[in-house]
Amino acid sequence: MVSFNKLTRTLAGIAAAALIVPLAACGGSGNGGTATAEGIPAKGTDDGTEITLWTRSPLERQAKNVVEAYNKSHKNQVKLEIIPNDDMEGKVGGASQTDSLPDILAGDVVRIPYWASEGIFTDITKQIDGLDNKADLQQGHIEAGTVDGAEYTLPFITDVSVMVWNKNLYKEAGLDPEQG
Repeated sequence: MVSFNKLTRTLAGIAAAALIVPLAACGGSGNGGTATAEGIPAKGTDDGTEITLWTRSPLERQAKNVVEAYNKSHKNQVKLEIIPNDDMEGKVGGASQTDSLPDILAGDVVRIPYWASEGIFTDITKQIDGLDNKADLQQGHIEAGTVDGAEYTLPFITDVSVMVWNKNLYKEAGLDPEQG
């Protein structure tokens, strides 16, 4: 599990790159709306850029804490927008059609492979590889955002999911409860 300090360092690594984690449809790149990370140093930049971050409402408290810590210690400043969980899909879809995606999107990990395959994200492999704490990050989330060998995402906030079962009901159903 990524600690708050590691998470803050990771966000710093992403956000300090000032628009290297942007979604590909963001404007201003001069190449048909597709942003690239070319020319951005592996360690990023911290030059006072305002960076927009969208996150889902269930992550509001954690996101506010991370953004506040980041903004206190960097020239770049993150502007946080909380999106209701049920609205995220439509908001991202609409924004991708109108070149109004945020610089950073903290989305549900299950949607990341689809969004990456649709070209919504910018390849940030070089910047991810430049993070001092890359080995400490949740590798499953990095892998979920890897398409054709290119890394598009980093974990933002991770949680734990568990499965429990009632062994008596398993037995009643003729199943072996020890096999789960």
